[in-house]
Amino acid sequence: MTKENLRDAIGNISEKNIERFLRKDDILKQKVKKQKKSIKEVALRAVAACLCLLIIGGSVFLIHGGYKHSIPSDGTTDIGTTDAITSPDSESYTLFDTEAFRSKYSGGAVNILCWDSTMPEFEISAEESQSGDIVKEAIYKRNASTEKELGISLIFNQQDDDSGMAASILQYVKTQLAEEKTFDVISLYSRTVGVLTMQGLLLPLNYTKEYLNLDNPWYPKSIKKDTSIKGNTYYVAGDVSTNVIYSTYAFIFNKDILSEDPSVGYTADSLYTLVKEQKWTVEEMYKLVGSYWKDLDGDEKKSRSDGFGFRSYNYHMDALCFGVGFDMLVIDNDATESDMLLTLSPDYTGQRAIDFVDYIGKLMTSNTALNDESCAKNFSAGNDISFLSRIRDIEKLTSTEGQNMDYGLLPAPKYDTTQPEYRSYVGADCSLWGISSSQADDYDRKAMSAAVIETMGYYSMQYTTTAIFNDLFPNQNVYDNTNDKDNFILIKETSSIGADRIFIRTMSFYIGGEIMGTYAAKGTDYGKYTSSLKAHYRQAIENVSKTLFELSKAFPPSDE
Repeated sequence: MTKENLRDAIGNISEKNIERFLRKDDILKQKVKKQKKSIKEVALRAVAACLCLLIIGGSVFLIHGGYKHSIPSDGTTDIGTTDAITSPDSESYTLFDTEAFRSKYSGGAVNILCWDSTMPEFEISAEESQSGDIVKEAIYKRNASTEKELGISLIFNQQDDDSGMAASILQYVKTQLAEEKTFDVISLYSRTVGVLTMQGLLLPLNYTKEYLNLDNPWYPKSIKKDTSIKGNTYYVAGDVSTNVIYSTYAFIFNKDILSEDPSVGYTADSLYTLVKEQKWTVEEMYKLVGSYWKDLDGDEKKSRSDGFGFRSYNYHMDALCFGVGFDMLVIDNDATESDMLLTLSPDYTGQRAIDFVDYIGKLMTSNTALNDESCAKNFSAGNDISFLSRIRDIEKLTSTEGQNMDYGLLPAPKYDTTQPEYRSYVGADCSLWGISSSQADDYDRKAMSAAVIETMGYYSMQYTTTAIFNDLFPNQNVYDNTNDKDNFILIKETSSIGADRIFIRTMSFYIGGEIMGTYAAKGTDYGKYTSSLKAHYRQAIENVSKTLFELSKAFPPSDE
C-alpha cells in the first residue's frame, strides 16, 4: 500500500466521529494541571536533594528494607540476564534471528514518539542509570541491549501526553507528517493511542509478524483477544511498558494483622493457597475483610483514621468489576455491519452486574470498608487488612512510614470458582506501543520498528520487570521462589487492556467500567442507571464502531 492510497483510504473515515468527542476545555485543564505538577516536582526535587546530603548508605538500606541491587564497579547494573520475571513453566523463548537482522538493517536510527509517562519508561541517561534507582538502571540497560542486539540507535522524542491531551498530540503528529517528518515507533498514553488508531496513524503489527510474535511471554496471554480489531492488531502492551506493569491492579494485604489476629480467620499462607488452587473469589475476599473494623479514634463511628478490612476508591473498584468478568464493550471481529463491530456488552447492564454492584456496595457502606482516594497511603499506617489499587501504589509502603509492614500481593479475586482464570485490570495511565503508518510503503522501516518493539519486550522481561518487583518488594530476592513473586507473574500474565479504556476518550470521559466501579464504591443503585446507559451511549459506541470498521478497509488483514 502506497502513502497516497493509504491517505485516500483514511480520508473516507469521518474525523467528526473522533474529534467531536475531544473537548478543548479538557486540554486546557490538563495543561494547567501539568504546570502545577511541574512546579510541585521542582520543589520536591529540591527537598530530596537536601535530604540526600543527610542520608548515609545505611539509612537507605533501612528505608528500603535491606534488599537492593547495587551498581557494580564496571558501571553495569547487577540485574540478572537469565532469571527473568516469567512463569517458571514457560516454554523456552527466543527472539527472531537477530544476526540476520543486523546484517540487513544495522546502522540505522529508530525514532520513537513517546510521552512524559507517569513512571520511568523511555530514555534514561547514563548519569540517571548511576543514581541508585534500580528501575532506571534496568531501563538504561534494556535500551542499550536493544541497540546492541539490533545494531541500531534509539532516538526518543518525548511529548506531553495524558488523559485529555489526545487532540493536541493528534495535531502534533499530523503536522509532523505534513512536513514529511516521520516516526517509526509510537508509544503514548493509552487513550491517545486509541485516537491515533482511529485516525489511521498506526500500522497493523501483523503486517510485520516476521519480527513480532504475540505468543512470546513478554506479552499478556490475552493480548491477541484484547487488541484485535477486524483481524488487525494496532498496538501492544506487556513487559515493554513499565507503566503497564505499574498500572495493573492488585489486592495488597497486611500479613502482620493476619498473623497477630487469629479472629480474622485467614493467614497469609491460606490466601496464597486459595490463589494457587483457583479458589480466591469475591466471596472469600468478603469473608476476609467483611467483619474487621477498629474504632481507633474512639468516636464510635466510621472515620478515615480507623482500621478497616478493605480500602479502595471509585475508579480503582473498576478493577474488581473487570476481574470478575464484566466487560463493557464486545468486539465482534466477524461483524459484517459497521455498527456491529463494537457493541455494549449485555453482561455490563444485566441483572448479574446489578446484583454484583449491590453485593459490593453493601460491603463498601458497612463499617468494615472505606471508599478512600488515599487508600494506599492510609494503608501504610498498618491498621487495615487490605486495599485494592495499582501495583505502583505499593511504593507508598516502602516509604519511611510503611517500611516496617510485612505485606503480600494477590490478584483481584474471581467471581467464583467456575471462572476459568484471574483477570487483572490495567488502568488507563499506561503506554501502548505501535508502528507509525507513515511507514506503510516502506517494509524495511516497519520491519525495523517491529523488531525494536519485540526486542525491547524481550529485554524488558529480563531487566525492567525484574527491577520493578525488586523495588516494590525490597525484602525479597527475585531469584528465590516466593508467593508474592508468583502472584506478580500471575498478575502480569493475566493483565488485560479492554477496548473501553482505549477508546474511552473518543466516546465520553466516563463511559468505561469506572461507572460500575464508582456505583459499587459508593453503594448506589446501579440498576437505576443501566437502562439510561444503553440509550445514552449507543450512538457514541456506534460512531466508534463505524470508524474502526472503515479502518479495516484501509488496512485489510495481511499475512505479509
